[in-house]
Amino acid sequence: MAGVGNGHNIPRETARRNADSLSINYDALPQLPFWSPLFGRTNEDFKTRIAAKIMTSSASVGRELTQPEKDAMSYHFAKLLITMTYASPLAIAATAGFERATRSKYGFPFYNPKPQKFNPRKFPGLPEGKAKLAIGLVATSYAISVYSANSGSDNRLEAYRREIARPDEEKAYAKDQAQKEFDEMLERERRGQGR
Repeated sequence: MAGVGNGHNIPRETARRNADSLSINYDALPQLPFWSPLFGRTNEDFKTRIAAKIMTSSASVGRELTQPEKDAMSYHFAKLLITMTYASPLAIAATAGFERATRSKYGFPFYNPKPQKFNPRKFPGLPEGKAKLAIGLVATSYAISVYSANSGSDNRLEAYRREIARPDEEKAYAKDQAQKEFDEMLERERRGQGR
């Protein structure tokens, strides 16, 4: 998830170790709701995912992001993560509300099934067993759309967007250079830990 489709794979442990050394002001970012640990979202995981996004974005353009780019990218990615955090509680609240409102009629909003034919594991238009996936897909799709719209119009990311749009040959060279620097950094870390 860290890269949201950009093809770079930053090891989670590397992102966690570097989370505090990437000049990201986590206090200035939107914060996870107080209840997010109840749904498996912790502040450490939040910081790790944002760090991984910054690292993959840097690798995508073959250079370290500028501070305004880091600020914008981390802000928009934090909003994406927080938006996705609301999927589970909203699904629970909607389910409880719909169940309470339609219990006496054995129905759903806009639909009253026949009790003998009703299959709770079926969602309209999806094969059996995929109903649970539907809410996750809708929430993730919405969160990524908001992220794309906001980060796509943020002026602080203009240079980043230009570099992403560079011809593939230039990107390949820049990525090779960035990969070499990244490998050297990992090697220095390994040597430092082996003492």
